[in-house]
Amino acid sequence: MKHGEQASLEIACQRYERRIAHDYFVRVHMSLILAAVIASGVLASKGLLDLGVHSLRLRYPIAVLSSYLVFLLLVRLWIWYVSLRSGAVTRRSSSGSGSWDEALDFDGGGSGGSGGGFRGFGGGSSGGGGATSSWDSEAPATFVSEPAPAPVSSGSSSWFPKLDFDFDGDGWVVLLLLAALVLAIVGAGGYLVYAAPQILPEAAGQALLAGVLTRVSKQEHHDWMSGVLRSTWIPFSIVLILAAALGWEAHHVCPAAPRLMDVIRCVLSKS
Repeated sequence: MKHGEQASLEIACQRYERRIAHDYFVRVHMSLILAAVIASGVLASKGLLDLGVHSLRLRYPIAVLSSYLVFLLLVRLWIWYVSLRSGAVTRRSSSGSGSWDEALDFDGGGSGGSGGGFRGFGGGSSGGGGATSSWDSEAPATFVSEPAPAPVSSGSSSWFPKLDFDFDGDGWVVLLLLAALVLAIVGAGGYLVYAAPQILPEAAGQALLAGVLTRVSKQEHHDWMSGVLRSTWIPFSIVLILAAALGWEAHHVCPAAPRLMDVIRCVLSKS
């Protein structure tokens, strides 16, 4: 391929990327991908537990790494889906005529709307924790007959039992690491959803460019994965480090606990 024709192909791929970002709901697609990634991490941890891997310091990092592999696989499937819908390179390569702009044009529309409407798309609000059994009293409340009960001060409430969270130092470290991990997952997901109009179309364009150049020059060229890794390795590394730290600290606090809930019960029993 001549230098001028390669430059024309790269320009056409850039237009192809902009067209994908405009015609496809890439932020919605990234949200679905991340939901599947989180589910895969949970299932990987559960599967390892069923296989006898009870150590949290081993299971959590493996679960995060496996979920990252699932992320890359789902991005590749998304690229295949987009290329299947656009599918013009086959026409250009089979006919050998026409410009690259015509070859990379879409046969049909995107997912039913413009991606521009999602410019301000933000991450959803994360849900809070549910109620625990500590809200329930062990015995029904009793009332003592007194001639003149003392008034309840405004700074206290008689409706709820007193909650005692007098954890030791290790217990607070576990809870802080858990909170940091949850925030890191939410933050990483929000960043990837926000940056989806750059990450996903660029991956599709790079995959298309690498496939065409390899077909023409019979040599391997860089593909989509390098760009995806460059855009996502930092948030996934933060999640991996925090998950590993949580696993190690949980194992230190309660080595026999196979699950995080067991570690929390162990911490509560020591308080």
